[in-house]
Parts: sequence; C-alpha cells; structure tokens
Amino acid sequence: MSVFTDRELEYLGGQRLGRIATVGADGQPRMIEVRGTAAVIPAGGKAFGERFEDTIVRIRPTRIIAFGIDPGETTNARSVNAT
Repeated sequence: MSVFTDRELEYLGGQRLGRIATVGADGQPRMIEVRGTAAVIPAGGKAFGERFEDTIVRIRPTRIIAFGIDPGETTNARSVNAT
C-alpha cells in the first residue's frame, strides 16, 4: 500500500521531472543535480529497511552538476556516460 493517494500517484506518473531535496547536519543544502533517464524498479526497496517503499527509482545519469560539495569549488559540472 502506497503512502500516496491515487490522485497523487496519477500526477507523479505523468511528470517528466522529479526533485529530491536534502540538507546536511548543519541544516544547509549540499546540492547535486543529476540529469538522466529514470526507471521504476517495482521491488527491492525493502532491502534498505522495512520503513522504505518496495519500489525504487533508478536514475542513469547523463549530466551531474555539484554545488559546494568539494572544498574550494563552487560548481563542478560534467557530462557522464553511465552504463
């Protein structure tokens, strides 16, 4: 059973863009933008723990842009060829 309503699932299923946001222990963002192709894997998420959904979204990156991750660098952008 999903934590999303049927309408929410319908909306999410029709979108071409998804966002996941995190913050560090200090409450500040540590941003990495990953562009690529997403695939829904219907099972396997429970291997991370019972509180996780079983469905996994796998992203095959084509472009990675990091902001403020490496000391002394503000932005690091590169194209990648994920196999």
